[in-house]
Amino acid sequence: MRDRGKIGNKGDRTLKLVEINCVFRDAFGQVVLRERVAIVGARAGRLSPGDLKNFRLAFDNIPDSWNQALPELVIAQIVFA
Repeated sequence: MRDRGKIGNKGDRTLKLVEINCVFRDAFGQVVLRERVAIVGARAGRLSPGDLKNFRLAFDNIPDSWNQALPELVIAQIVFA
């Protein structure tokens, strides 16, 4: 599965790291996979005030029991520069 999104910085400080938890569920609403992914950071680069950046999430090991719905994306951590 590959998913795309955008993140923007409307604040006045540069973002050094932003990590999100991606939560996949089965047909009964039970969590079948939870994966933490950096969308801003060492590989993706920092996000300055006013910037907008595209990101792409790729998952290779999603269980067959996944309900095929979009995963729940929850911010796990934000670190300012």
